[in-house]
Amino acid sequence: MTERLQLDILTPSRKILSTTCEEVYMPGSEGEFGVLREHSPLVATLSIGVVRIKDGGNVEQVAVRGGFVQVRENRIALLADEAIKASEVDRLGLEKESVEVEAKLLDAAVGVDERTKLYGVRDWIRAKQLL
Repeated sequence: MTERLQLDILTPSRKILSTTCEEVYMPGSEGEFGVLREHSPLVATLSIGVVRIKDGGNVEQVAVRGGFVQVRENRIALLADEAIKASEVDRLGLEKESVEVEAKLLDAAVGVDERTKLYGVRDWIRAKQLL
């Protein structure tokens, strides 16, 4: 059997996932990129989005909110500011949060700084909704 990728996804507060797999696709700050076995060494920044982990016919997804990734010798260390697995998402709470953020974004009284933060929150909500 060929060597597999070792993937570890961590946040400052906990380990989200530690597994072996065949392919990983991540939301880089310059666009999505994938890693296969024997990938050249790499360090990259991550944006808000979904990490897709492929192993045979199975695909697991984890939403990430920024961070860094290091690829070296078939090992992927993904250090996310925040991350959540699909099984951990509260769909009802997420829908309520989405409605509240969209309402605030429609409010003309919201300042530029707060609006910028709200766009980030909205992007994080959307990433979790994709799981």
